[in-house]
Amino acid sequence: SKFNKRRKIECPELHVDFGYAMMALGEGILGKPLARVKGTAPFTILTAGNYDAVIGVRCCNVLTTSITVDIYVIKSAANYYLAKTASIPPGGSIELIQGGAKVVLQSGDVLTGVSSDASSLDVICSYIDTISS
Repeated sequence: SKFNKRRKIECPELHVDFGYAMMALGEGILGKPLARVKGTAPFTILTAGNYDAVIGVRCCNVLTTSITVDIYVIKSAANYYLAKTASIPPGGSIELIQGGAKVVLQSGDVLTGVSSDASSLDVICSYIDTISS
């Protein structure tokens, strides 16, 4: 898959255990599979449609220095944080949604990320589109 090819090039040390719920991500089926932070300004990971269920968010530091990241949902101009100033060591990663948990986003909610350093963060998001209407 495109995901696995890109992962091998950009994060060769990253092992991804897709498990049952994440298998479609490896096949590039669900969601926006990859996002790379270009600068230090907030970037959109996902703009929700009608009740989208986010089932995985992994953040990977692609630098040789530590970074901090914020991942949050913008809803009605307010920020709701999944991670606030989370530190990621060089070449490390964090998984923000684990153990079968889900974050349900309503239409217009925006999953957003920002990193302390430019071109430092890859975000992999897996979601199920329109779980309810």
